[in-house]
Amino acid sequence: MTLVGTVVPYAFFVPWAIEHDFNIPLLFVQNSMTLADRFFTADLVITGVCFLIYMLVRERRRHVPYYGLAIVGLLLVGISCGLPLYYYLEERQRLKDAA
Repeated sequence: MTLVGTVVPYAFFVPWAIEHDFNIPLLFVQNSMTLADRFFTADLVITGVCFLIYMLVRERRRHVPYYGLAIVGLLLVGISCGLPLYYYLEERQRLKDAA
């Protein structure tokens, strides 16, 4: 799911970025043109911040090796990459602890 969560968003972003010469300020302008755009942007930003807090709190209780990769995925791709990657790392550690 991490792979899908990385490839699918970038399948939309890369053509846009090439078409607009990687004009990131334009991305922010276009991403807030309508109320619907703002709704989805706000929802994803809030979800990402909540997930980041969740990861940091969980890390204090239970060490998940390489959880920083999930943070990088969250920041570079989005929740669609960071969330499944973190859950995979957490589950892998849980299985290792149970063995």
